[in-house]
Amino acid sequence: CMKFSNRTTYDEDRLLRYHNFLVLRKRFFWSVVIICTVLISIIFALTLIFDPYNSSIWFSFIFIWTLDMICVFCYFILPHITISKAPQLNTSVLFEFEDNVFKIYATAKSGNESSERNYQSLIKVMESKQDIYLFISQRQAYILNKSGFTVGTSEDFLQFLKSKGIPCKGK
Repeated sequence: CMKFSNRTTYDEDRLLRYHNFLVLRKRFFWSVVIICTVLISIIFALTLIFDPYNSSIWFSFIFIWTLDMICVFCYFILPHITISKAPQLNTSVLFEFEDNVFKIYATAKSGNESSERNYQSLIKVMESKQDIYLFISQRQAYILNKSGFTVGTSEDFLQFLKSKGIPCKGK
């Protein structure tokens, strides 16, 4: 007996939101990057005031800012390029959730696929304002549009998953 049903299209905005959701959860990494950049900038400014001809400080400053720009490029700009060419782009996915298993029916340009999984394959569930992420590994998740439920609601669905013993984390 089907308890919940959801239809989600993996468009570019949805895939980018998922990527940004993962990236922004690395708060420690981004904190270190920001703190190091601020400290190097302060040291650079002080050195510029007291010893403007010190070439090693110029090199260090340029090196750190280059690393920062590489991080920004890799984490925020490169995904826009790769997602726009992703094979799963514009795939329509129908999820049907039953008591013991859930079924996935994907319709893509490359063809149709279907699979069936049990709930034990989910390691955690997280949600954002617009989506629910069913993680099957640390970086892979099924994405469900919260407004895409055709049977049941997103709130009831999250309660259902909690009753299955799957860790759920809110917004």
